Amino acid sequence: MQPRSCARRSKASTSRVPRPRSRCSSCTHSCCNSQHSPQVRPTAPPTTAPDDVRANADDYNAYFAQNLARFASYLARPDTTSPISSTADKQLPPRGAAWALLRYAADQFSPGNARTFFRGLVAGPTSSVTNLVQRAGVPFDQILAGWMIANYSDNLGIAGLDARYSYTSWNMRDAVAGASGGTYPLRVNTPGAPFATTAQSGSGVYFLAQRAAGAPAATFRMLAPSGGNVGFAGARVYVVRVN
Repeated sequence: MQPRSCARRSKASTSRVPRPRSRCSSCTHSCCNSQHSPQVRPTAPPTTAPDDVRANADDYNAYFAQNLARFASYLARPDTTSPISSTADKQLPPRGAAWALLRYAADQFSPGNARTFFRGLVAGPTSSVTNLVQRAGVPFDQILAGWMIANYSDNLGIAGLDARYSYTSWNMRDAVAGASGGTYPLRVNTPGAPFATTAQSGSGVYFLAQRAAGAPAATFRMLAPSGGNVGFAGARVYVVRVN
């Protein structure tokens, strides 16, 4: 089989920046939990590895569980919201996505010190996407592209995958699965019959195209509702060969 995974997104403009907490010992920042957030109280398993995010049940329930659950709700429908959504003050999925985006950015663009990176974000003086870009030192398009791919490819065992397409201090698949019933909920669509969807600014839509070894080449087309080729300002298509 020669499957390929595609993520499609559109360009971003604004963002909310929560304060995340790392899964490993590289950072001890915690995310502020809204009083309007639902109470998520998963129970830590009897035996956990020393670096497992669930090793300390009180710590996990206080700082990790809600963020992971929010991120899981984003992954279930990444086509409906994004980490830069203006609805982050009213909805949980974009807040989970923003938390994960900052976790990824700290892994990839901090000088080996996530705590300093997060404190720099909090200190400002700028805010939103501008603040993140200044702290990361790279264009937002580069941050977002790596994050979107990492949400699919992290800890998937893809041979030769560049480290920029992963959460280097987390096993995000395992952490999210532990907070969402044991499964990683990213919605990945299978192309074939016509499929209608939209892509939110700052997010995208995932597809996994599979072709049997020796089978003839297949064509994957993205069309606008009018039937012409899809195209709009800031659109990107990322293709990752997974096998």
